[in-house]
Amino acid sequence: MNQCEKMIEDASMVYQMRGQGFMQKIDPPSRVARIGGALRTLYSAGGLPDFIGHFGGTAVAIEAKYSTSRRSVYFDDHIVKKNQIRWLEKWAQSGGIGGLLVFWNYRVGKKDPAEFLREAWFMPITTETTEVTRWAHGGPAFSLHMDWFRENAISVPEKDGGLAWGRAVEAMVR
Repeated sequence: MNQCEKMIEDASMVYQMRGQGFMQKIDPPSRVARIGGALRTLYSAGGLPDFIGHFGGTAVAIEAKYSTSRRSVYFDDHIVKKNQIRWLEKWAQSGGIGGLLVFWNYRVGKKDPAEFLREAWFMPITTETTEVTRWAHGGPAFSLHMDWFRENAISVPEKDGGLAWGRAVEAMVR
């Protein structure tokens, strides 16, 4: 579990105690197989997001990504997978809210190695056609720079030791 996933779970515990919502980590479907004499875990391409839950009565699905780079999120079927985006589209078609929650945590100062910038953004996947959904249905790989998220996505603040993903849901429901 990466730092982003841990912070989503921490916020979920706070929301659950307050009776506001709940988020559950979903393990990807897998099986164990013997390959070359060694046991290996093989993951199926099911496309499930990292988290499924609810907030304020709204169904929520989140695919969490963590980056220590100031650069971009790559949509190339290695970092973000097409079948995950298509799954989130189906979630939106059935009335849920889903998207990518990207958490950046990177060093900004060369002199002070402890100087980090931390920020998180929620990019909803909706029923509208976007560059992301075109890619998920066969388009070419591409990347979105952090500045794109700052201009187009919903900010997710750190609060109570976690990533306050409920704020993004509230912003979309309004």
